[in-house]
Amino acid sequence: ALEQKAFGLELRYYSGRVLIEAVSPKIFRFRLTAKSEWEEKISDAVILKPGADFKLERKLDRLIISTSHLRVIIPEGEFRFEIYDQEGRLLSQDFPGAGVRFASGEFQLHRYIFPEEEFYGLGDKYSFLNRRGRLWTFWNLDVGWKQYKRDPRYSSIPFLISLRQELAVGWFFDHPGWLQLDLGRRFSSLFSIYGKGEELDFYFLYGPSLRDLIQLYAQLVGTSYLPPLWALGYHQSRYSYFTQKKIEELGEEFEKNQLPLSAIHLDIHYMEKFKVFTVDKARFPDLKGLSKKLKEKGIYLVAIVDPGLKVSKNYSPYLRARENKILCADEKEEEYQARLWPGRCAFPDFFQKSAQEFWAEEHKFLFEQGIEGIWNDMNEPSFWKSELRFKDLVIPLRGEENPKMYHRINNKKVAHSYCRNLYGQKQAQATVLAFKKFKPGKRHFILSRSGFAGIQRYAGVWTGDNLSRFEYLSGSISQIISLGLCGVSFCGADIGGFALNCSSELFARWIELGAFYPFCRNHTAIKTRAQEPYQFGEEVLNIARKYLKLRYRFMPTLYSLFWLTHKTGLPIWRPLFLEFPTDPQARKIEDQVLIGDSLLLAPVVEKKARRRRIYLPEGLSLIHI
Repeated sequence: ALEQKAFGLELRYYSGRVLIEAVSPKIFRFRLTAKSEWEEKISDAVILKPGADFKLERKLDRLIISTSHLRVIIPEGEFRFEIYDQEGRLLSQDFPGAGVRFASGEFQLHRYIFPEEEFYGLGDKYSFLNRRGRLWTFWNLDVGWKQYKRDPRYSSIPFLISLRQELAVGWFFDHPGWLQLDLGRRFSSLFSIYGKGEELDFYFLYGPSLRDLIQLYAQLVGTSYLPPLWALGYHQSRYSYFTQKKIEELGEEFEKNQLPLSAIHLDIHYMEKFKVFTVDKARFPDLKGLSKKLKEKGIYLVAIVDPGLKVSKNYSPYLRARENKILCADEKEEEYQARLWPGRCAFPDFFQKSAQEFWAEEHKFLFEQGIEGIWNDMNEPSFWKSELRFKDLVIPLRGEENPKMYHRINNKKVAHSYCRNLYGQKQAQATVLAFKKFKPGKRHFILSRSGFAGIQRYAGVWTGDNLSRFEYLSGSISQIISLGLCGVSFCGADIGGFALNCSSELFARWIELGAFYPFCRNHTAIKTRAQEPYQFGEEVLNIARKYLKLRYRFMPTLYSLFWLTHKTGLPIWRPLFLEFPTDPQARKIEDQVLIGDSLLLAPVVEKKARRRRIYLPEGLSLIHI
């Protein structure tokens, strides 16, 4: 059966139904379900609503729905489809003998991979830029430094870019639960989509250039918010700076060593026994005074805020959340609890508007202490079943990757497995509300470890707990480029590496590159060597001073690039092939990056290297700094 809709059509089969909508002349939405009725949407990643003119043609053996740029052909029989542009070029086709399948709460969709097709995007995946030949999983996870290269990772951005010569198309899978994309690992010509759930909702985007495609995706899910100018400066952090005195000394050392500094991050030890929305008065007797003193020097404090609320009859934020009935539930609809830094915790159900309003209100205390930025960590969410504790050190054991947790969404009980990848993003949305409520009219700075497509509307991100090794320095280039291709320009990696001890040579090379990260933060773990720029000797200090001062001289240009990505979605860090699409060599370059459309960065990322080869696309010239 066929029913024409305002912006598309709905097809009903014995096995389910299909909705096809013309979102714009270059975007089609495909929504498939095995159920007889549509479920209410969980994800709010997409902000562009269907609204394009379309034409529907009914022939004996097929249906054709078309816009001014695209044609979708649906043959008679079980649901299949092919997509062409209006010039007649085939953009996507079914894989012979395979189609859509729903069974046992899971779905599959199979497409053909063209011989010359290359795949890019997918957000932060630790790999080469070209994603072809691999299986990729989307399930937000605290991978930790010991498994930093593993997939899935902290964030899930299932936006896939397909390039064939100079033709670019994209697929966005608006599915916040478990999802896998096989890009030719099993069979080289087979692109397979697997997921858990009763519905598959995806968008097909037509560039036809990569530049057009990226801006089209930005229209679909939104562009990056514009952070305050200070947030674009250099940030210093570690897990943890334990006392107010240490923070004061830190500011003095940066000043003495003539190192520019815009922000200092407070990790979990600033809190009273790790409880969010508290301050340890013994360690930080006058946080408000400290904030004021630092701000006079142009240094802003950023405080970490995890999603767990300690379960305690003496902890008022938890008691308020329980009283308001805004905490996540377990299978028995009782309060879900798991272990986080403070011990046993409960977790706000950020999918509820009342939970977001509660969370926003709790930030009032931190803002009264002079805190200017919020750092959302552990928000995949990450927690564990058991732990070891040694004074200030907590060692998690038996992490919980598939919690039997439930949310209340659209007045319905929804399993966490159907919406996990949105949880951290919902916390970021709640934190935005806090800034709007208590800092009206001011731009906010939020840093989030976890997110989904659209996280750029609320927060910047970083690539998690990397290691102090050269391979992670070089790997950060493709990570940041790929995030930018998926709309997340405000991002960076921990300069110097988070885990293990950073050598002087590695820090020098990392600060040379990190000074140009869109988000520029030095961060290291507990029990590692001190990693401030002045800790590595005079030679490295001079290098750090040179490059950090260069970043601040570069700030007007960087700010302009942030404005551009805010307006258009074009990334700040760009692969060479974005600006040089007809250059076949440009797609092979993994260790160079364009900042904007014309500044080429070619860092030294190999140990003991004193020179490197540079590839200059036609039209660029070399300037050594």
